[in-house]
Amino acid sequence: MLRQLFACDFYVQIMPDAFQLTLLEPPYPQLQVQANPGFTSSRLLVGQFSQASRCLREALGQLPGKGWVKRSPRLLLHPMALCEGGLSEVEERLLRELGLSAGAHQVRLHLGNPLSAEQAQALLRQVA
Repeated sequence: MLRQLFACDFYVQIMPDAFQLTLLEPPYPQLQVQANPGFTSSRLLVGQFSQASRCLREALGQLPGKGWVKRSPRLLLHPMALCEGGLSEVEERLLRELGLSAGAHQVRLHLGNPLSAEQAQALLRQVA
């Protein structure tokens, strides 16, 4: 309960070697981060876990929420490539672990069309 008071929600689109983050608080600031070195392999969107985790953690730190208390993020992760036909159980776990390793206390996955900030916010609230 107390954790949710300090939650900060993010919509994270995962692209080959890049993240696009949207803070789900008005005015919905966005940040595009290109990983260097990259984390995508020829078969997996996240082929280098430690590099992807570090990149995501740093990106989350660049979009702080309001307030002076460090907030625990809730993430809606949306793979944008290499997911035709759905994700395997291993890929789902990898993405959940990626979010948790970046400091999130709650991670949800989304497959399908890109979402607006309001749609992403509604999806995360359904989980809560």
